[in-house]
Amino acid sequence: MKFKAFLAGCSIAEIPIVFIDRKQGQSKMSKKILFEALLNVWKIKKLTNRETGLDHFLKFSITGGLGATTNLAIFFLFADMLNRPEIPVSIGCFIVAGTQNYIINHFWSFKTITAGAGVSVKRWCMFMTSSLLGLAVNVSVLTIILMNWVLPYKSIAQACGILAGMAVNFILSKYVVFRKRKADAKDI
Repeated sequence: MKFKAFLAGCSIAEIPIVFIDRKQGQSKMSKKILFEALLNVWKIKKLTNRETGLDHFLKFSITGGLGATTNLAIFFLFADMLNRPEIPVSIGCFIVAGTQNYIINHFWSFKTITAGAGVSVKRWCMFMTSSLLGLAVNVSVLTIILMNWVLPYKSIAQACGILAGMAVNFILSKYVVFRKRKADAKDI
């Protein structure tokens, strides 16, 4: 009701109510009511067609997972099965997976920001650059941790590096690559 009142332009104020702690008995709120209330929050959010930074981050993360899967599948095919040199194959995998991620992020992860704007070579280059910067942060954090601490598993340092690199890549993607522009029509 409050959301509908907000949409209708009504002013809204909160009046606190103090509940005295229950001394006996159980709450009358069932799990069904609790889950229904949580579900309604998502339904209201969908009605407004608004996405939060968390929505963008979750979609960005899923897209990154798809890119990693594509990267590994192509690498396996060319490096392991066809016995091609690892470094050129790895670079090709980065370009293919990065392009896939750029397109998915454009049309899905950040679609509320990029609505009406087409994909562009300029934005693709910006995305690939932000991905390389994210990789540089990943490797830097990994190196710093391994040089300064003794860990039971090196993969802990890699996980920290991945998280730091992903955060940098997400911030650059959201606020630089896919930000709303007035001159989107000028993009190639």
